[in-house]
Amino acid sequence: MLARQSQCALQGTTIDTRVRLLMFDLDMQRTRVEIGKRIRRLRMEKDLTQGDLAAELGHSSSTRINQIELGRLRLYAEELPRLCDRLGCALTDIVGE
Repeated sequence: MLARQSQCALQGTTIDTRVRLLMFDLDMQRTRVEIGKRIRRLRMEKDLTQGDLAAELGHSSSTRINQIELGRLRLYAEELPRLCDRLGCALTDIVGE
């Protein structure tokens, strides 16, 4: 353990810092998944396909929407107003409170 702490210290971070970063990353992943679920639900309520929504946001294929809905990609802030407008919802309906 001491050798591992030393190795991390040499790299400029401690184990504690790495654990905090990992936890932050896990929280971000959970947030992306939740946002994706909300977008999918709202999209389906409007009877839109992923391709329809992608076209509305200026994407040439549905891949980006699919990856956002799965929580693998982040939604860009610039996309939020158009997305809310197309889905007929408030910003908080997508990103939460």
